[in-house]
Amino acid sequence: MTDHDPHSPRPPLEQAPPASARPDAWETHPPLDGEPDPRPRPPEPPAPFTFALSAIILAVGAVQVLVWLGLGRGGPIWAAADGRAAWVDAAALDPYRVSRGAWWLLMTSALMHGNFIHFFFNFSALRNLGKAMEWKGPRGWVPVVFFVSSLIASVASLVLPPVTLSVGASGGLMGMFGFLLVMAHRRRQHLPPGFMRVLLINVGIIAVMGLVLYQYVDNAAHLGGILAGGAIGLAVVPDGSRPWDARGGETLDQAGLGALTALGAAGVVAILAMLGIAFLP
Repeated sequence: MTDHDPHSPRPPLEQAPPASARPDAWETHPPLDGEPDPRPRPPEPPAPFTFALSAIILAVGAVQVLVWLGLGRGGPIWAAADGRAAWVDAAALDPYRVSRGAWWLLMTSALMHGNFIHFFFNFSALRNLGKAMEWKGPRGWVPVVFFVSSLIASVASLVLPPVTLSVGASGGLMGMFGFLLVMAHRRRQHLPPGFMRVLLINVGIIAVMGLVLYQYVDNAAHLGGILAGGAIGLAVVPDGSRPWDARGGETLDQAGLGALTALGAAGVVAILAMLGIAFLP
Protein backbone atom coordinates (compact mmCIF):
# COMPACT_ATOMS: atom_id res chain seq x y z
CA MET A 1 0.00 0.00 0.00
CA THR A 2 1.44 3.34 -0.99
CA ASP A 3 0.59 6.77 0.24
CA HIS A 4 -0.49 9.18 -2.39
CA ASP A 5 -2.13 12.59 -2.69
CA PRO A 6 -5.40 12.32 -4.60
CA HIS A 7 -4.96 15.91 -5.70
CA SER A 8 -2.70 17.00 -8.53
CA PRO A 9 0.44 18.84 -7.44
CA ARG A 10 0.04 22.58 -7.13
CA PRO A 11 2.16 24.82 -9.33
CA PRO A 12 4.79 26.80 -7.46
CA LEU A 13 3.85 30.30 -6.45
CA GLU A 14 5.27 32.98 -8.69
CA GLN A 15 7.18 35.62 -6.83
CA ALA A 16 6.67 39.17 -7.97
CA PRO A 17 9.86 40.90 -9.03
CA PRO A 18 11.18 43.36 -6.46
CA ALA A 19 10.00 46.89 -7.01
CA SER A 20 12.57 49.36 -8.19
CA ALA A 21 13.80 51.68 -5.49
CA ARG A 22 13.42 54.69 -7.78
CA PRO A 23 11.57 53.87 -11.00
CA ASP A 24 11.94 56.40 -13.77
CA ALA A 25 10.71 56.82 -17.31
CA TRP A 26 13.58 54.82 -18.79
CA GLU A 27 12.94 51.80 -16.53
CA THR A 28 9.15 51.67 -16.76
CA HIS A 29 8.55 52.47 -20.42
CA PRO A 30 8.93 49.33 -22.59
CA PRO A 31 10.47 49.50 -26.07
CA LEU A 32 8.35 49.16 -29.17
CA ASP A 33 8.63 45.36 -29.32
CA GLY A 34 7.10 45.02 -25.86
CA GLU A 35 10.16 43.35 -24.31
CA PRO A 36 11.80 45.00 -21.32
CA ASP A 37 15.06 46.74 -22.06
CA PRO A 38 17.86 44.77 -20.32
CA ARG A 39 20.05 47.89 -20.29
CA PRO A 40 17.79 50.89 -19.61
CA ARG A 41 19.11 54.18 -20.90
CA PRO A 42 19.90 56.58 -18.05
CA PRO A 43 18.77 60.18 -18.24
CA GLU A 44 21.31 62.62 -19.64
CA PRO A 45 23.28 64.58 -17.05
CA PRO A 46 22.80 68.36 -17.11
CA ALA A 47 24.92 70.59 -19.34
CA PRO A 48 24.05 74.12 -18.17
CA PHE A 49 26.85 76.01 -19.92
CA THR A 50 26.10 74.32 -23.23
CA PHE A 51 22.41 75.13 -22.79
CA ALA A 52 23.16 78.80 -22.06
CA LEU A 53 25.52 79.14 -25.03
CA SER A 54 22.99 77.45 -27.29
CA ALA A 55 20.28 79.84 -26.07
CA ILE A 56 22.40 82.88 -27.01
CA ILE A 57 23.03 81.61 -30.54
CA LEU A 58 19.38 80.56 -30.90
CA ALA A 59 18.18 84.03 -29.87
CA VAL A 60 20.43 85.71 -32.44
CA GLY A 61 19.27 83.23 -35.08
CA ALA A 62 15.62 83.92 -34.27
CA VAL A 63 16.14 87.66 -34.77
CA GLN A 64 17.95 86.92 -38.04
CA VAL A 65 14.81 85.16 -39.27
CA LEU A 66 12.60 88.09 -38.22
CA VAL A 67 14.86 90.59 -39.99
CA TRP A 68 14.95 88.34 -43.03
CA LEU A 69 11.14 88.56 -43.06
CA GLY A 70 11.28 92.35 -43.08
CA LEU A 71 11.62 93.50 -39.47
CA GLY A 72 13.99 96.37 -38.80
CA ARG A 73 16.87 97.27 -41.05
CA GLY A 74 16.55 97.47 -44.78
CA GLY A 75 13.61 95.17 -45.45
CA PRO A 76 13.73 91.48 -46.39
CA ILE A 77 16.63 89.86 -48.16
CA TRP A 78 14.95 89.89 -51.57
CA ALA A 79 14.69 93.69 -51.35
CA ALA A 80 18.28 94.26 -50.22
CA ALA A 81 20.24 96.66 -52.39
CA ASP A 82 22.86 95.22 -54.74
CA GLY A 83 21.94 91.69 -53.66
CA ARG A 84 23.72 91.90 -50.31
CA ALA A 85 21.86 90.67 -47.24
CA ALA A 86 21.69 93.56 -44.80
CA TRP A 87 20.47 91.24 -42.07
CA VAL A 88 23.85 89.44 -42.14
CA ASP A 89 26.15 92.31 -43.06
CA ALA A 90 25.12 94.36 -40.03
CA ALA A 91 27.02 92.13 -37.58
CA ALA A 92 29.33 90.20 -39.92
CA LEU A 93 33.11 90.27 -39.68
CA ASP A 94 33.85 93.11 -42.11
CA PRO A 95 37.60 93.90 -42.36
CA TYR A 96 36.92 97.49 -43.47
CA ARG A 97 34.59 98.25 -40.56
CA VAL A 98 36.92 96.59 -38.06
CA SER A 99 39.76 98.77 -39.31
CA ARG A 100 37.55 101.81 -38.63
CA GLY A 101 36.93 100.80 -35.01
CA ALA A 102 34.04 98.31 -35.13
CA TRP A 103 35.95 95.86 -32.95
CA TRP A 104 32.73 94.25 -31.62
CA LEU A 105 32.36 92.51 -34.98
CA LEU A 106 35.11 90.11 -33.84
CA MET A 107 32.52 88.48 -31.57
CA THR A 108 29.13 89.32 -33.10
CA SER A 109 30.12 87.52 -36.29
CA ALA A 110 30.63 84.29 -34.30
CA LEU A 111 26.95 84.31 -33.34
CA MET A 112 25.60 84.95 -36.86
CA HIS A 113 24.91 82.49 -39.68
CA GLY A 114 24.46 82.88 -43.41
CA ASN A 115 21.44 80.60 -43.87
CA PHE A 116 19.37 77.92 -42.17
CA ILE A 117 21.62 75.02 -43.21
CA HIS A 118 24.67 76.86 -41.89
CA PHE A 119 22.85 77.47 -38.59
CA PHE A 120 21.53 73.89 -38.31
CA PHE A 121 24.91 72.21 -38.67
CA ASN A 122 26.70 74.63 -36.36
CA PHE A 123 23.97 74.50 -33.73
CA SER A 124 23.93 70.69 -33.78
CA ALA A 125 27.73 70.57 -33.48
CA LEU A 126 27.63 73.02 -30.59
CA ARG A 127 25.18 70.85 -28.66
CA ASN A 128 27.20 67.68 -29.19
CA LEU A 129 30.65 69.17 -28.54
CA GLY A 130 29.47 71.16 -25.54
CA LYS A 131 27.87 68.14 -23.89
CA ALA A 132 31.01 66.06 -24.49
CA MET A 133 33.14 68.74 -22.83
CA GLU A 134 30.79 69.16 -19.86
CA TRP A 135 30.34 65.43 -19.26
CA LYS A 136 34.02 64.50 -19.62
CA GLY A 137 35.68 67.51 -18.03
CA PRO A 138 35.10 70.73 -16.10
CA ARG A 139 32.03 72.46 -17.49
CA GLY A 140 33.45 75.99 -17.28
CA TRP A 141 35.74 75.32 -20.23
CA VAL A 142 32.80 75.21 -22.66
CA PRO A 143 32.11 78.97 -22.85
CA VAL A 144 35.75 79.90 -22.17
CA VAL A 145 37.08 77.79 -25.06
CA PHE A 146 34.29 78.94 -27.39
CA PHE A 147 34.86 82.62 -26.56
CA VAL A 148 38.67 82.58 -26.85
CA SER A 149 38.66 80.37 -29.96
CA SER A 150 36.04 82.55 -31.67
CA LEU A 151 38.11 85.65 -30.97
CA ILE A 152 41.33 84.08 -32.30
CA ALA A 153 39.43 82.70 -35.30
CA SER A 154 38.15 86.19 -36.16
CA VAL A 155 41.66 87.63 -35.93
CA ALA A 156 42.98 84.84 -38.16
CA SER A 157 40.21 85.56 -40.66
CA LEU A 158 41.32 89.20 -40.78
CA VAL A 159 45.02 88.54 -41.34
CA LEU A 160 45.02 85.42 -43.52
CA PRO A 161 43.77 85.47 -47.14
CA PRO A 162 41.21 85.66 -48.52
CA VAL A 163 40.12 88.64 -46.41
CA THR A 164 36.37 89.01 -46.85
CA LEU A 165 33.07 89.18 -44.94
CA SER A 166 32.39 86.13 -42.83
CA VAL A 167 29.92 84.87 -40.22
CA GLY A 168 29.45 81.69 -38.25
CA ALA A 169 30.29 79.87 -35.02
CA SER A 170 32.72 77.55 -36.80
CA GLY A 171 35.81 79.15 -35.27
CA GLY A 172 34.56 78.56 -31.73
CA LEU A 173 33.42 75.05 -32.63
CA MET A 174 36.82 74.19 -34.08
CA GLY A 175 38.31 75.40 -30.81
CA MET A 176 36.10 72.92 -28.96
CA PHE A 177 37.31 70.22 -31.35
CA GLY A 178 40.92 71.15 -30.59
CA PHE A 179 40.29 71.05 -26.84
CA LEU A 180 38.57 67.66 -27.06
CA LEU A 181 41.37 66.25 -29.23
CA VAL A 182 43.90 67.08 -26.52
CA MET A 183 41.58 65.63 -23.90
CA ALA A 184 41.09 62.46 -25.96
CA HIS A 185 44.86 62.03 -26.22
CA ARG A 186 45.85 62.82 -22.64
CA ARG A 187 42.84 61.25 -20.91
CA ARG A 188 42.24 58.35 -23.28
CA GLN A 189 42.06 55.74 -20.49
CA HIS A 190 39.17 57.70 -18.95
CA LEU A 191 37.16 58.12 -22.16
CA PRO A 192 35.03 55.68 -24.21
CA PRO A 193 36.79 53.59 -26.88
CA GLY A 194 36.77 55.26 -30.27
CA PHE A 195 36.33 58.77 -28.85
CA MET A 196 39.49 60.04 -30.56
CA ARG A 197 38.58 58.31 -33.84
CA VAL A 198 35.18 60.00 -33.99
CA LEU A 199 36.78 63.41 -33.39
CA LEU A 200 39.41 62.87 -36.09
CA ILE A 201 36.79 61.74 -38.61
CA ASN A 202 34.73 64.87 -38.02
CA VAL A 203 37.74 67.17 -38.24
CA GLY A 204 38.80 65.39 -41.44
CA ILE A 205 35.36 65.88 -42.99
CA ILE A 206 35.48 69.59 -42.13
CA ALA A 207 38.96 69.90 -43.64
CA VAL A 208 37.87 68.23 -46.88
CA MET A 209 34.81 70.47 -47.10
CA GLY A 210 37.06 73.47 -46.58
CA LEU A 211 39.26 72.41 -49.50
CA VAL A 212 36.36 71.65 -51.82
CA LEU A 213 34.22 74.65 -50.85
CA TYR A 214 37.07 77.05 -50.19
CA GLN A 215 35.12 79.91 -51.77
CA TYR A 216 32.40 79.58 -49.12
CA VAL A 217 34.32 78.29 -46.07
CA ASP A 218 36.48 80.50 -43.87
CA ASN A 219 39.43 78.13 -43.56
CA ALA A 220 41.52 80.78 -41.81
CA ALA A 221 38.95 80.99 -39.01
CA HIS A 222 38.81 77.19 -38.76
CA LEU A 223 42.60 77.01 -38.45
CA GLY A 224 42.78 79.78 -35.87
CA GLY A 225 39.98 78.24 -33.84
CA ILE A 226 41.35 74.71 -33.64
CA LEU A 227 44.84 75.96 -32.79
CA ALA A 228 43.44 78.17 -30.03
CA GLY A 229 41.35 75.36 -28.54
CA GLY A 230 44.23 72.92 -28.77
CA ALA A 231 46.56 75.39 -27.04
CA ILE A 232 44.09 75.80 -24.17
CA GLY A 233 43.82 72.04 -23.89
CA LEU A 234 47.58 71.60 -23.80
CA ALA A 235 47.79 74.20 -21.03
CA VAL A 236 45.05 72.85 -18.74
CA VAL A 237 44.32 69.16 -19.45
CA PRO A 238 46.57 66.92 -17.33
CA ASP A 239 47.93 63.54 -18.32
CA GLY A 240 45.68 60.59 -17.54
CA SER A 241 47.99 59.41 -14.76
CA ARG A 242 47.26 62.57 -12.76
CA PRO A 243 43.92 63.39 -11.13
CA TRP A 244 41.63 65.95 -12.75
CA ASP A 245 38.73 67.42 -10.86
CA ALA A 246 35.80 67.21 -13.27
CA ARG A 247 33.94 69.86 -11.25
CA GLY A 248 36.52 72.47 -12.24
CA GLY A 249 36.18 74.64 -9.18
CA GLU A 250 34.61 77.99 -8.42
CA THR A 251 37.22 80.06 -10.26
CA LEU A 252 36.67 78.22 -13.53
CA ASP A 253 32.89 78.45 -13.15
CA GLN A 254 33.21 82.21 -12.67
CA ALA A 255 35.40 82.43 -15.78
CA GLY A 256 32.74 80.47 -17.67
CA LEU A 257 30.04 82.84 -16.46
CA GLY A 258 32.20 85.77 -17.52
CA ALA A 259 32.63 84.31 -21.00
CA LEU A 260 28.88 83.70 -21.24
CA THR A 261 28.21 87.29 -20.18
CA ALA A 262 30.55 88.59 -22.88
CA LEU A 263 28.92 86.35 -25.49
CA GLY A 264 25.47 87.44 -24.34
CA ALA A 265 26.51 91.09 -24.68
CA ALA A 266 27.82 90.35 -28.18
CA GLY A 267 24.46 88.77 -28.97
CA VAL A 268 22.63 91.91 -27.85
CA VAL A 269 24.93 94.06 -30.00
CA ALA A 270 24.31 91.78 -33.01
CA ILE A 271 20.53 92.02 -32.52
CA LEU A 272 20.63 95.82 -32.19
CA ALA A 273 22.80 96.09 -35.29
CA MET A 274 20.47 93.91 -37.35
CA LEU A 275 17.48 95.94 -36.24
CA GLY A 276 19.25 99.18 -37.13
CA ILE A 277 19.05 100.55 -33.58
CA ALA A 278 22.74 100.91 -32.76
CA PHE A 279 26.30 100.05 -33.76
CA LEU A 280 25.70 100.73 -37.42
CA PRO A 281 28.48 101.88 -39.77
